[in-house]
Amino acid sequence: MNIIEKIYLFLLSVVLFVPCIKAQQQQPIPWPSLADSPWPFIRGDMQATGRSKYIGPITNNVVWRKDTPLSIN
Repeated sequence: MNIIEKIYLFLLSVVLFVPCIKAQQQQPIPWPSLADSPWPFIRGDMQATGRSKYIGPITNNVVWRKDTPLSIN
């Protein structure tokens, strides 16, 4: 494979894969009937991404624990 073929393959891969990466970014969808809360819909938003715009806990300390029947976690 010569250098021109390598450059061509590199440019082709950039043209094909960069739009796919950009397309995966979450876009907010205004939805007036949803509750005014941080997690108003199943999986978080209308795109069902399961992502939150809020930062989660910084440490992994357990604040509270509840024993449940049948080892349900």
